[in-house]
Amino acid sequence: MQCPKRALPDVWEVSVPGHVAALLSGWGPELSQKVDRAWQCWRDRNLGSVRPQVPTRCPLIVGTDFSGIESPIFALRELGIPFRHAFACECRAAPRDIAALNCLAECTFADILKRRLSDVPPVQLYVSGFPCTPFSMLHHDTKLLQDKNAKQFRASVRTLAHVRPAVAIFENVLGVKRVLSKVTKALECGGAYRVVRLDMNPVHLGEPQNRPRLYFVAVRADVAICNQKHMQEAARFVWESLRERRPRPCDSQLLPSNHPQVMAKHLVTRRLSQTGKQKWKEHHQKFVLPPLIKPPSAIGGLTSALPMSAELGLTSPREIDHWNRLRQACSPGTPLCVDITQSLGRSFRTDGRVPTITPSGKFVVVCGSVRRQLVGIEKLMLQGFPVQSMRFPKHITSSMIGACAGNAMHVKCIAVAILLGMSFVAEIATAPPQGGAPGGVTSAAEARATRNVTKVRVAHLRGGVTPNLKRRRVESASATACESLFGT
Repeated sequence: MQCPKRALPDVWEVSVPGHVAALLSGWGPELSQKVDRAWQCWRDRNLGSVRPQVPTRCPLIVGTDFSGIESPIFALRELGIPFRHAFACECRAAPRDIAALNCLAECTFADILKRRLSDVPPVQLYVSGFPCTPFSMLHHDTKLLQDKNAKQFRASVRTLAHVRPAVAIFENVLGVKRVLSKVTKALECGGAYRVVRLDMNPVHLGEPQNRPRLYFVAVRADVAICNQKHMQEAARFVWESLRERRPRPCDSQLLPSNHPQVMAKHLVTRRLSQTGKQKWKEHHQKFVLPPLIKPPSAIGGLTSALPMSAELGLTSPREIDHWNRLRQACSPGTPLCVDITQSLGRSFRTDGRVPTITPSGKFVVVCGSVRRQLVGIEKLMLQGFPVQSMRFPKHITSSMIGACAGNAMHVKCIAVAILLGMSFVAEIATAPPQGGAPGGVTSAAEARATRNVTKVRVAHLRGGVTPNLKRRRVESASATACESLFGT
């Protein structure tokens, strides 16, 4: 079922300082060149074949599921790759409305579980950031792939088997490694795809947010330039070549304290703070702990003292206790970045970088000149979105934007994944969105898939099979292999 189109006449925009805008946009060409140089270096030593070309003339046909506010689309724009956004799918209204103003797809679905596969248009690049709930380490009672919330992942696999793009990219939390072999086997679709797995973190690229994620880059076997082993080695080599030795602190990528968005947040938190229970503040100030954390060298600048919880607008007893314990444990001058909603042991960083942005997180940053809670727009900025060129519907609040940021992929990380996927494709112009017999395969499963497709092609040439029936038979082997993993 497609989403009805809604009129969104009232919008607002945000301005950012010039030095921040320069960090959020304009990085695409340099990143592309770095990936290209690393890929050529690895190729010359291991393959010696002709380098495939990223498409620059024919638009790349793209489809996204669990689209959110479309990190892959912003990444493609920054990389300068021409594309056509064929379809998107998002169940939440707020990110759909934001996407409608900034990167509206030709076709938008509301629910991946309710749409018909026959309605999904063909694409060459498919990106799916399927929900992390079944795989998160925070959910101790999860049944993983048998969890009810894993239905969305199964739907993504069915979409992959049906659409058969040249390249598909999937992203999730590191907890998915508990079922890594099963997930990889499902994405291989019975030998139709060669899957590369890569741990990626924006900190590795010099970004001021710690966000470890596992990316799966699947390349259709008939258009892949090398086998799975070589692809995995090349991906790791390229990723390691991108490492930045000196990541920048988070205060370099935030709004100034006198920005209207920040001032509005400050007024609200001050008002809430004044209505909080004062006895909790007095009680927690009595706890004195020796300094446990020494300030790291030259990151984020020094602060004379960490602010009090009331100054930060923290109101609940838990938040106040959380902050005060950290405040007492940290030496003055420690750049402290905290998600005050997380448990104490995993909530903070003292290296000038922000912990993983989450949908419901409340982030307190004391780094350089920044001594306050973050606003929703800043969470988008830490995810790499060029907010200075975005528009937002009037009804979208700061907390809604923060939730969208927490559910998004980091723009620069998905850009690297896209570049890697395109590097492994022989020629995107000859990689049709649907169909195509797997060629150059090595495994027994891939060989069987090749024989099945060849039989269908021969029958079609003899006039015995219609094109639609051909496509259904090609899908059948992949879909059967995928479904057997889930018992459905």
